[in-house]
Amino acid sequence: MQQGLAEFIGPDVAPSAIDQPTQPRVIIVSAAGAAGKSTLAQAVAFKKQAPIWDLAQASAVGENSMTGQLTASFGFSLASQVSTHLGAGTLFLIVDALDEARVKANQAGFEAFIQDIAAIAKNGNGPAFVLLGRTQTAEMTWILLAEAGISTSLLSIQPFTRTQAEQYIEARLRNFDESAASRIANHPQPFVEARDLVLDQLELAVGGEVAINEEASREFLGYAPVLETVAVLLAKESNFQEFSAGLRSVSSKVKRQTDRPLAVLEHVIDRLLEREQRQKLQANIRPALEAVAAEAGWSDWDSLYSPDEQKTRLLGLILSRELTACPAMPASVRARYEEQLKAWLPEHPFLRDGKQSANKVFESYLFAIAMREYLTPLSGFVEQQIMARNYKPSRLLADFYILLGEQSGNEVVAKRQIGLLYDSLLAGETDSLRVRLSIEAGDPDESDEEESAVNSEGEFELVYLMPGAAVGEQVEARSFKIVEENGMLSFGRQLKEAAIVTRGTISLGGTVDDFEVGPAVDIRSDVLEIHSSGIVIRGAAKKSTTESDAVLFDARKCESAVSRKPVIRGGSLAVRWPHAEVYPWNEFVLGAPDDDADGDEMHEVSRRFRRIVGSLRSHSKGSLARFKDKVEHRRVLKNDLGRALLAKLVADGVLTLEKDFYHWGPERGDALLKVSWHGLRNRHVTPEMRAYFSQFIAENKKLF
Repeated sequence: MQQGLAEFIGPDVAPSAIDQPTQPRVIIVSAAGAAGKSTLAQAVAFKKQAPIWDLAQASAVGENSMTGQLTASFGFSLASQVSTHLGAGTLFLIVDALDEARVKANQAGFEAFIQDIAAIAKNGNGPAFVLLGRTQTAEMTWILLAEAGISTSLLSIQPFTRTQAEQYIEARLRNFDESAASRIANHPQPFVEARDLVLDQLELAVGGEVAINEEASREFLGYAPVLETVAVLLAKESNFQEFSAGLRSVSSKVKRQTDRPLAVLEHVIDRLLEREQRQKLQANIRPALEAVAAEAGWSDWDSLYSPDEQKTRLLGLILSRELTACPAMPASVRARYEEQLKAWLPEHPFLRDGKQSANKVFESYLFAIAMREYLTPLSGFVEQQIMARNYKPSRLLADFYILLGEQSGNEVVAKRQIGLLYDSLLAGETDSLRVRLSIEAGDPDESDEEESAVNSEGEFELVYLMPGAAVGEQVEARSFKIVEENGMLSFGRQLKEAAIVTRGTISLGGTVDDFEVGPAVDIRSDVLEIHSSGIVIRGAAKKSTTESDAVLFDARKCESAVSRKPVIRGGSLAVRWPHAEVYPWNEFVLGAPDDDADGDEMHEVSRRFRRIVGSLRSHSKGSLARFKDKVEHRRVLKNDLGRALLAKLVADGVLTLEKDFYHWGPERGDALLKVSWHGLRNRHVTPEMRAYFSQFIAENKKLF
């Protein structure tokens, strides 16, 4: 049975937008990565005296895993009684780490495991299971249980409120060490003032003078690893006045408001590193090295244990790599210094157990620094770590990566890193935040020099859902230029809500046995590689009114390791590439595009139309739209013909320009073109579209 957690502060748990049953048989609790799911599971297990099964410590799940675990845990004689109590509603079992289970098993094994849970819960009189996992896996599990006819509630852990954040920091400090607990007890006022200042500055950084996005503010301020970092700082801080002065000036120096909270957090991290250098120099390094340094005539003490050196050495420990970080000094001093560091460095506040990151803030910061140096071996070491099957991504990695790029004036992303950053952002998804990706890296249908001359670029979109507001959602866009043009775009775990057009190669899977795709994925590329043996097509648990769940793969060549028929769990799949009419793709093959047989002029207009309309994304309540500059980009319009076609679409009301956004006009689009959004994605051309394009060609002969 679990022990009580002295530092536990209970978070709020809210129902998702999915309809909630009044008498659920299973309760699923979802949250972003590192948001406290396992801590909540342990606390509930202790409070309710409920058994808990941590799937992170289990082998791969499959058929009869649940019944087998009950027998293994309770023995044959008690297992049947436990099953009876589960069915009667007098006992429930907590199952933690659904994500780890999903990564270890293929789709068939994971679904068999969920069906095992369904069979036990089906005829119960109350909740038999509480399952915990990250947002995407939780939603997939909900879909599987719903298909099995199990009454299932889907809840989400909410970020801490300001009051809960204050309580968390205080509880963490009281259990940090004796000196921190004594300081809070004997001098509570300085601690409270320092704690409130940090939280105030973070809150101001997120929201400005008036909160622009209350959801984004709470997502950041209520994130446990952020609060843990603040607690580590306050536990040893000795000069609150100096620290406070530096902290107040941070936000005003950051160009983009969306990056200000990260800049404040970075200041906290830098403060920790600087404090480590001062304290270690004074208490450990100088006393230990003074004699040998005097013999060698060396005295450059301030060069030792700098923040940059600490970062490199910490990365070496975390990655289990020998990384050079020692400043210039005589060999005798260096030998003594390295000897002493073997004892000092494992005690660093960024570490736990001497070789693991203490939390996701410290790890993400160090990894982002290494990845920004994308041409160095160190970046490659970090990328290998992140690509490992058992690695748990955190949104903070991408956040720090983007912040560091802005600070250096180098807002580019190495092509090979895009998928890793995408996984990082996906780890931050919650019931009220979703991530979209778009990449323009050359159209496979356009091979001219003008297309090659335009820089490849992409955009991550963080979509905050605000059901009570007039706009319905707020989008925070993070655009980037792509470097390493000859690399490939790789997505190892999953891909959802993404539109990618590239003249290069897209690689899917390899990290997991069954790669998950969808909802709403549109890929067009020269080469598509699929390295997993299975593929799962996912629909949305909460349906969009604007975009379909459809997944479309359109490539000139496909190299696939898929050996099983794709599993459809909502949504739909369509594929198009040469020789796709064979198992396992034969059920999903699209015919040749409707415009393949058209003449050159019609083909060119049709292509420009697809590029313009295909650039639109879900926006606000019930509309498809895109920022004006994105639609008018040289890569989309290409030339005077594209600009003239855009003008006609606006003049005819097929598109409307409102507040710097082009919007799709569904009524006019349907009246003039008679084509659905799904049809446009699949390159269908209706007779009405041909008539419309023919009129445009006749009116603009000089452009051809």
